[in-house]
Amino acid sequence: MKKKLMTMMLASLVLLGGMNQVDALTATKIDLDDIHKGNVNTKIIEINPAGKSLVIETDAASYNKTAVTGGETISIDSVTIANKVTVKYGSVGTYEGMNVSAILTIDNIIAEVAMNGASPRYTNTDPTFTFYESLFNGIVMKNVREFDVEVKFFTGANFTNQIDFDGSSRETYLTFTSLSSNRCVVRDTEVTTYLTNDTIIEDTLNTYTNENMWCGTDDFYIDELGEETYANAAISFKLTGNSSKFTLAALGSNYGVFLMNNSPLFSVIQNTPVKHVYNTKNEEIDQKAMVPGGTYYYTIEQTFSVLGQDMLARYNSFQIVDTLPSNISVQSIEVLDTNGTVLADAGNVTNQLGRVTYDMCDELLENTLYNGEKYYLKITFKVKDELKACTQLKNKATTSVNDYAVDTNEVMNPVNCVDGNTPTLPQTGLNDFTAYIGLALIGLSIGVGFFIKGQKHKTRTSH
Repeated sequence: MKKKLMTMMLASLVLLGGMNQVDALTATKIDLDDIHKGNVNTKIIEINPAGKSLVIETDAASYNKTAVTGGETISIDSVTIANKVTVKYGSVGTYEGMNVSAILTIDNIIAEVAMNGASPRYTNTDPTFTFYESLFNGIVMKNVREFDVEVKFFTGANFTNQIDFDGSSRETYLTFTSLSSNRCVVRDTEVTTYLTNDTIIEDTLNTYTNENMWCGTDDFYIDELGEETYANAAISFKLTGNSSKFTLAALGSNYGVFLMNNSPLFSVIQNTPVKHVYNTKNEEIDQKAMVPGGTYYYTIEQTFSVLGQDMLARYNSFQIVDTLPSNISVQSIEVLDTNGTVLADAGNVTNQLGRVTYDMCDELLENTLYNGEKYYLKITFKVKDELKACTQLKNKATTSVNDYAVDTNEVMNPVNCVDGNTPTLPQTGLNDFTAYIGLALIGLSIGVGFFIKGQKHKTRTSH
């Protein structure tokens, strides 16, 4: 009989008859929209890594391999808990800019049997595992009740440089998703663990092994990446040390799918937005001079996160705010997609006394693929004609994802400014450059004239 425990409320469970005591598991429950303000590495397991490859090895005396689309299936005859299956992934993603490979070692394989220890429930069928070239696609098991899996990640070739996550300044999480009813996972040591507030996963007694595991308790969620309830069937474990070992189980069943990725259950801080400034020739002119009456434009660029690599749920909100310099007048405001196409119905744009605000509409938030695409806010403006004094037009913007704000870089453009004796030349065309050279020549001619006249005057008075 399966007994469920309430996470963080019960310190232990006394089994029937009071013979054994089992410690309860603990996890932190969070809102999926919570922003984790730490430095998080979320790209070790990518959806479609470059250079991926798969090698499956086993020490079992008798086994059979069968190719499947994008992977391979291995069936083991007369499996014992001493048998091992080693799976080598040539590329699973990147870690701090370096290619990452992985090795999964599976052992303690227990074929699916009845709870009373009788004959296997599914006779004439061997325990089977399916693995794919992309680790993101996880592990599929059949005719297996439970097994242990040790996960190791490496950088460099030939699985030589093992990653020690304790030595990194960035936190990395391994997340198991699609834990529907009686699909269970537990790590061999307690680490920082996250569940959503609305999770369907509970601390549950595995009566086969007399150990507690994190198990799905129902199927009332939409098992599709990005759906609002998808993360309710997921659990995140912080990676520590140079290896992580888990027990995976399908209690009372002969089939289970265990998907793995690095998306934590909280929202990670969005990519840093970028501010640009251009002239009408589409030349970037940060730190270059503008002229009164000239037309220019700002862009605020935001790269969206990748669903499944950086997060498990779509953005709930996306906003850009840009407080503009007072010496410019806005001509137009547009929202552009990755391809530079102007989006007609992208959301609400306002300009209140030079404070431009853009809120992305729900439809676009829902339909965006979240595959690293970019969105831009383009603000076209003119420098006011009446600007006469030397002025530095400085500007930066802010983007907010799920109400967490990140600033862009600052751009600056001088107007009517001279640095020492050197004019700060406008970068908008030959005519402006020629005008400055002309003024400099006129000034030089006047100075020389006064000098010569003064010398003649001194000569006359000496006699």
